[in-house]
Amino acid sequence: MEMRLTAAKCRDFDAASRLEWLETNETGGFAMGTAAGLATRRYHALLIAALTPPTTRRVLFARVEDQILTGGETHALGLVQYPGHLALRGHERIESFEPDPPRWTFRCGDALVHKTLFLLPGRPAAVLRYVCDQSATLRLRPFFANRDYHSLQHPEPGFRCPLHLHAPGAAFTPSEHWYRDHEYRVEHERGLDFHEALWTPGFHEYRLHPN
Repeated sequence: MEMRLTAAKCRDFDAASRLEWLETNETGGFAMGTAAGLATRRYHALLIAALTPPTTRRVLFARVEDQILTGGETHALGLVQYPGHLALRGHERIESFEPDPPRWTFRCGDALVHKTLFLLPGRPAAVLRYVCDQSATLRLRPFFANRDYHSLQHPEPGFRCPLHLHAPGAAFTPSEHWYRDHEYRVEHERGLDFHEALWTPGFHEYRLHPN
């Protein structure tokens, strides 16, 4: 059965943050999140890989902070819960959401942006695809973890992560940093540890052009 959520449903934070989607790679790995784009549980991430399929699941690619720059304005697509406030508020720009595969359509000024997540069958790899109906700049800041999917990550002194970047046509700006105090509200409701720190190496910028 096909399912499509309208803008009204997606922009209703309380409702959309409770509606979950799941994408799998057929070998024990998966991605999981909410229609609003907010991670509310420790199991919400863009890539949880099964290192010894179908077991030993680890959270690797936790989230991405994606922005569209067009018409002299910056439009955030993401949504993050920090202590006391919601950051980015990308859910307020969602026009529609379809869960299989996860696909969001955003209104960014005069532009329509389609964002789709795929997992590659049989491989520990995630693909994010962005399509815009006019020329714009896409800024992507990835956030990584390296933890068992039942646990949470906290800053590690001297943390080092081998990272190989291959991004033809993109400009990369190094900006290594720990972002602390991501909050997972469902974990909080369950009385569990609900704070996590995620690491980012910097951000890429790509030029998008209409097909």
